[in-house]
Amino acid sequence: MPVRRERVLRAIAELPEDQRLLLSLCIVEGLTPAETAELTGLSTRAVAAACNRLLIALRRALHGTTRRREPARASQDAAMRRVV
Repeated sequence: MPVRRERVLRAIAELPEDQRLLLSLCIVEGLTPAETAELTGLSTRAVAAACNRLLIALRRALHGTTRRREPARASQDAAMRRVV
């Protein structure tokens, strides 16, 4: 297995179960935040926020950053468009 793939799979495995579920629903299955909210019982805004946080956590895990850096609003919007 290539090194990059191993790192991605390890980073996903280290996510909390609720974030892995959202990753599966939003990214893998391609559900909208509204569809994901309906399945999980969360609000649409909570799903969008949680998806944003999980993407940040994955990026940190993959790039080895430990410092919390808040992205600019435009970056957050772009991240959500990739999720949705």
